[in-house]
Amino acid sequence: MLIKIAKMELRKTFQSIIALHQQEFPFDLRERTTKLPIGSNRIVTVTGIRRCGKSSQLGLVINQLLKTGIRREQILYIGFDDERFISMTLENFDSFKG
Repeated sequence: MLIKIAKMELRKTFQSIIALHQQEFPFDLRERTTKLPIGSNRIVTVTGIRRCGKSSQLGLVINQLLKTGIRREQILYIGFDDERFISMTLENFDSFKG
């Protein structure tokens, strides 16, 4: 029973974080000359040092998706630097499987 309650709290935390991010869409960002490819059916990995613009690039992709008619509720964005994730372990995330 205690495990079930913990999973429900974890799920509520995720839902809260997702809902908060969705309210922030669209992001107030300046367009860049370099753009991430979307619609290529490929996984794109963006690496770089801190504060080089990785999250901004993702925000620009989200803005582009919104312009094409994708609803904000269809976009899942979670920043794992959120303080609510500090005490979570890998097992917490695994509990969402299946």
